[in-house]
Amino acid sequence: MNVCSEFLVESNFDRRNENTDDKFNRLYNEYKVKNEKYNQLKEQNENNIDFKPKINEVSKNIHRSLDDLCKPKIRPNNNKENDEECSFKPDLVTKNSMWNKRVESKYNENNLDEEIKNYIDEKENKILAIKQEVEYYELNKCTFKPKLNKTPE
Repeated sequence: MNVCSEFLVESNFDRRNENTDDKFNRLYNEYKVKNEKYNQLKEQNENNIDFKPKINEVSKNIHRSLDDLCKPKIRPNNNKENDEECSFKPDLVTKNSMWNKRVESKYNENNLDEEIKNYIDEKENKILAIKQEVEYYELNKCTFKPKLNKTPE
């Protein structure tokens, strides 16, 4: 038990001598009371619901069914009449445009495994060199030089 539980037990005299069965019954009864209160509140809230949406006159005059709302809208075909009405004409990406070109790999397809291994080795060598350089600079920051006494002969 944690400190809070011990405090609750010590502060409530009835709980001091409570055995496991008594504890189970007490907790079960507390659960029943809590559940009854919850159900009463839920029932009260359900009975008090009287929400009615306010619909304006324009919306009242539109008669639509659920089927009408679920059907996809059919776009009209491109007509010359529509083309004349529409002034916006976007520049479309074509197959030959720069955006559509295939990205070239920097690796040769024939020696792909070797080139990847070489790339990994180069990367590891660079990392090792950087670590050695950092270690060198850190050691150069050390300025302590102990004075050693010569031992008499």
